[in-house]
Amino acid sequence: MALLWVFVVVLSTLYGAMVVAFIVGLLRIPRENGIPTRQPIPISVIVPIRNEEHNLDGLLSSLAAQDYPKDFLEVIMVNDHSTDSSSDRVNSWRPEMDNLLMVGLPHGTTGKKNAMAVGVERAKYDFIVLTDADCSHPKSWLEAMAQGFDTEETKMVIGPVMIKYGTNFFQRMQTLEHASLQAATFGGCGLGIPFMAGSANLAFHRERVGFNREMLNPAHPSGDDVFLLHGAKRQGRGAIGCVHSPQALVNTKPAEGLTEFLFQRARWASKAPLYRDVVAILVALTVLIFNLMLLFLVVSLFFIHGAPLALATAFSVKTLVDFPLLWIYLKRYGKTSILWVFIPLQLLYPFYIALAFALSGMAPVRWKRDSA
Repeated sequence: MALLWVFVVVLSTLYGAMVVAFIVGLLRIPRENGIPTRQPIPISVIVPIRNEEHNLDGLLSSLAAQDYPKDFLEVIMVNDHSTDSSSDRVNSWRPEMDNLLMVGLPHGTTGKKNAMAVGVERAKYDFIVLTDADCSHPKSWLEAMAQGFDTEETKMVIGPVMIKYGTNFFQRMQTLEHASLQAATFGGCGLGIPFMAGSANLAFHRERVGFNREMLNPAHPSGDDVFLLHGAKRQGRGAIGCVHSPQALVNTKPAEGLTEFLFQRARWASKAPLYRDVVAILVALTVLIFNLMLLFLVVSLFFIHGAPLALATAFSVKTLVDFPLLWIYLKRYGKTSILWVFIPLQLLYPFYIALAFALSGMAPVRWKRDSA
């Protein structure tokens, strides 16, 4: 019994201290009051696509509407052997977007990482902005991301991403779960120890980062964004910042069902064993072990005396630190109403983490399935 309490207290303290540190990091990021005026920088937006015919009109309409000088912008769509009408949809936008370019992956080459690398190598400009085909962007997106390169030393800028949601309870749960990842991402960035990023909204300077395909860890299909961030950190020169502003917020679509959601998260989890970044490893291990402990305590309710109190203690610590982290993050985007699903998510989270962890070792890791 004493050993159980030592285990609970140590892990709860570690988890609580980590989340409190993220809260401090979030609070250190200054609030943006409008987009300051500055000379525009030339930007190449890169979007890998594979069988995205149903998403491309929404994506390209938001890119065409950007409040950014067209003379300083090119949009490169990299087609990974789509078998649907993706190519036709892109071509239909050429009359409206004369800065739109589509390139295809060579025969025998496939995958998002190769598509991203081809886009970066073909880009006319050194300032690269990545996004995904199922995203939509505010008109101020590129201008806000460009402001993140406020010094000549800045080599990478992490931007915010949020999952769209309506009245659907499952979608709201996804949004809040994803917001917890974003809150940790920006908390780490605010502390000066960025460890996570998303290719739905990520910008970097090609030369300052020293981009090469090996930075993406091409042997593993997932994790292009995180491996790129970790590779940039290992370069040891230049700064990595973030734009924590509604003006830079990219919206993306939720998973359509529970199976798609779990396999998506399993794909994300599958890259964790390949991390070489110390902060990312420590955060991933702390979250995993703490939630596995909660799951163990749930099972122990039936045969270990004192397990109910231990579970209540650990769950209380998690709730007391997770809620303010999410509140502070979501308040900046005016989305605190989504917190009404906070308690259900807290109850389900240990089970979801354990299942995603188990699936990550068994599920095939693929970027996109063929639509045919």
